[in-house]
Amino acid sequence: MDERLFLFPISYFIFKFYFIFTNYTLNTFVKMIRNIFEMKSLFYTFTLMIIIKTGNGWREQKEEKDYIPHLSKTIERITIEQNYKKYLTERIQNIKKLSKEVDDLSQELSFLLDENSNLEKEHLEICRNIVAFRKTLTN
Repeated sequence: MDERLFLFPISYFIFKFYFIFTNYTLNTFVKMIRNIFEMKSLFYTFTLMIIIKTGNGWREQKEEKDYIPHLSKTIERITIEQNYKKYLTERIQNIKKLSKEVDDLSQELSFLLDENSNLEKEHLEICRNIVAFRKTLTN
């Protein structure tokens, strides 16, 4: 249960007698109570900050010990990823070299095929000439 709800009726009765003897309005009464609650909440926040600050020193030491295995695992994972990236870049470079070699070989093959087709044409022409020469010899 929120202690403000508990303090409000008590403070109301305390200040009620005070307001009876003075000329304060209800609005100023509410403002005074609100100021008291704000001061109390500031005090609680300040004490919580002190508690958290003192507790953080112990927590930071504990977290360092807890995170050392995690750090080593992450370092291992990062080195594995870096090695894999190096491996992939080497593979990509090898593939680029091989693709260049394949392009060179395909150009050479196309040149050889053109030369072969030219040789076949020459061979066919020579065969026709031989056949024509035989025909002229037999006639």
